[in-house]
Amino acid sequence: MAENKTILICGATGFIGRNLLDYYYKQGNYNIKAVHYKRPAIKEYDVEWLEYDLRNPENVKKAVEGVDIILQFAATTTGAKDIVDKRYNILNK
Repeated sequence: MAENKTILICGATGFIGRNLLDYYYKQGNYNIKAVHYKRPAIKEYDVEWLEYDLRNPENVKKAVEGVDIILQFAATTTGAKDIVDKRYNILNK
């Protein structure tokens, strides 16, 4: 079905991205490129790790090269608790 498709998972070390990485990795029939930035790559996954700041358009161009499917879950956030407790931090970024 989707054999040999290349998936780009942006934000692969975050909550949603890591779960998607785990799901598609276990399928065993995808080439996976996984983007991380501030958190380290997750060594247990034998995928192509890309350490890119996706706010930079040149990094985005490099990341999407040769990709069939893009899953975009990269974000700059400090977590749900801060969104509730420190709303002004999120609004001023």
